[in-house]
Amino acid sequence: MERRRFLQSSAFVTALAVEAALDWRDTPAEAFTGRETGTSAVTDADVERLQQARDEFRHLDHVHGGGYALSWLEGYLHTEVAPLLQGRYSDSVGGDLFVAAATLTDMAGWMAMDVGHQGLAQRFYTQAAGLAKHAGDSAYGAYVLGNLATQALFVGQTRTAVRLARSARNAGGRAITPTLTARITTTEARAHALIGDAHETRRVLQIAERAMARSDPAHDPDWLGVFTPAHYSGSVMHALRDLGDAKTAARHAADAMDLPAANARTRALHTVLHATVLAERGDLDGAVEIARPVQQAAAGIKSQRLDQRLDEFAERLAPHRSAPVVAAYLEANQDQ
Repeated sequence: MERRRFLQSSAFVTALAVEAALDWRDTPAEAFTGRETGTSAVTDADVERLQQARDEFRHLDHVHGGGYALSWLEGYLHTEVAPLLQGRYSDSVGGDLFVAAATLTDMAGWMAMDVGHQGLAQRFYTQAAGLAKHAGDSAYGAYVLGNLATQALFVGQTRTAVRLARSARNAGGRAITPTLTARITTTEARAHALIGDAHETRRVLQIAERAMARSDPAHDPDWLGVFTPAHYSGSVMHALRDLGDAKTAARHAADAMDLPAANARTRALHTVLHATVLAERGDLDGAVEIARPVQQAAAGIKSQRLDQRLDEFAERLAPHRSAPVVAAYLEANQDQ
């Protein structure tokens, strides 16, 4: 418990993140072998149970935010997943088992990042990358490194985010599908935009656009279903907004909102992002109109990322507080 509290309060460590990425990329993958000793036999049914649990935890995360079910998932990893890794399994079952364990561990990292426990999130991401490496799954390892790049972006380590995103693409090699390429490269583009490098931002966005045009969900692994065209559009809108091109960013708003109703957090994040784009274009009434429902609903979503985005929106509105609609929004924001 003391170690967990330490990790919750600790910060993202750039050097460790880069070291993990380089280690994953440069260490040759070994052929996965089964385990002949262990307290219990692991079967395909056990793996399927972990995959179902992943989907259930993902649903809770999407609806309620990372802070809602993180402690449950941590307990599940300890009591259900870890004992299976110490069991007996064949080569084929073992490979699937380690990928399933990696997806759950990565999700714990995503939840921890979302709620603001950055040290804990980084630890989970590093563990997930190791599990993917042990399973020999280059694509999933690249996906995890992409999430580590997203975390670096979130904590303001933009140049580290670029390095991690590039390492992710290089590490995945031919195993990376066009959809995964689009996901990783939009993260890199967002980092370039925050740095202020317009040339690199647009160059990398072109790579992402070409990759997304070739995207075929039928050929993607099931765990990549979390990255949809709406998520792609939201990331492109974000990069263009940060680059200062609000006009072009606004063109991606409608596609970014094409999300299932159950994906409440992403819908809220994209809505507030769109609101900042409208504010940048001078449409204060429109910006406040679409942001107000999110402002009211945010208390029910345990997500530091959403809270931070709402704070950022309020900061962008502050210079316009003389407008009645803005004054009313900011007053309500203080009462939250």
